[in-house]
Amino acid sequence: MRTPAVMVGQAIGDALGMPFETLDDKIHPDLASWGGEFRPGTFHKLPAGHYTDDTEMAMCLAQSLIACREFSGKDVAARYLAWSQDTPHGMGGTTRKAMAALARGVTWTLSGTPLFGVDVPVGSGTAMRAAPLGVVFGNSNNLTRLLEVCDMDARITHNHDEAVAASMAVAMEVHKALEGMPPLQATCDFINNHFPRSRIASGLELAERALADRVPWHKFCQRIGNRGNCYQIVVTALYCAACDPDLFLTPVVNAIALGGDTDTRGAIVGAIQGARCGLEAIDAEYYAVQDFDVLRGIDCDLFALRANLL
Repeated sequence: MRTPAVMVGQAIGDALGMPFETLDDKIHPDLASWGGEFRPGTFHKLPAGHYTDDTEMAMCLAQSLIACREFSGKDVAARYLAWSQDTPHGMGGTTRKAMAALARGVTWTLSGTPLFGVDVPVGSGTAMRAAPLGVVFGNSNNLTRLLEVCDMDARITHNHDEAVAASMAVAMEVHKALEGMPPLQATCDFINNHFPRSRIASGLELAERALADRVPWHKFCQRIGNRGNCYQIVVTALYCAACDPDLFLTPVVNAIALGGDTDTRGAIVGAIQGARCGLEAIDAEYYAVQDFDVLRGIDCDLFALRANLL
């Protein structure tokens, strides 16, 4: 039986991508000599093996689920706010505005930054933290509940359907990985049914066709792009994971090699592959990731909660 490794996998992918993050779609020059090891980061000024806001927010969400034994928007929002007022290692502008609203006393149901229009760029702050929801609420017979909690969590920071679709896509892929289900297809169908006008839906349709045609990961992902918006991040991350579903490190490294927002893409792929492959598939050298024992404990507690709720 696989040992749970969703949070561990997320943190490893995040920390591996951390040194190579850029604010645009450029590829960090140091990626050319990278061999898949932890390195310190100059952009975040963090030591090797240190994760960023992607995992920090996911941990806030996971710890809230464990403490409350359910999703509590009030508790989650309070944890996000406390994190934002401490030492967050990277925080997007949309999330920053939402945290300012919470600090002013705005309720969590109204704190999300409004984003208008179908084609407006939507950040990946909801997708990067959604993996714990896929662990706890993943149930093939009740995906409506998973959608409900993804919606509530996403709108704490990002008030836009695209952000909800991005969160749901990641959470659903984590759920499917835990159940040993094949990647992409069911997620593509669900997102298309519930968010038919979203770019996430159209991107996942492209990904599903490309996977069937065996299009190499780098060719497909170059077509989609590598910036930090949720459309490009989620579609490329899920495709990298789908191309090598039985391996942990290879899809994580491929996701980071695309450049741009490397830590977020690495974190999402790490969570999915940690779910699918388990701790046994992760080389011991990566146990040097920051807070490894804490993350293992969170994984175990999330799975205990999952067992009680399913």
